[in-house]
Amino acid sequence: MVRELNLRLDQTNELVHEEVEHRPPLENLPEPRVIELGILQKVEELEGMLR
Repeated sequence: MVRELNLRLDQTNELVHEEVEHRPPLENLPEPRVIELGILQKVEELEGMLR
């Protein structure tokens, strides 16, 4: 945790920044691909209904 003190005269609030752990970027890649495949399937279904 990093603490930072704001010394401006009009504001003397202490700012607290919490550290957040994130997943590695490569772990996040499959998720949008799965979503995209689902969208493409729905678009194909809609096209089939409109023919």
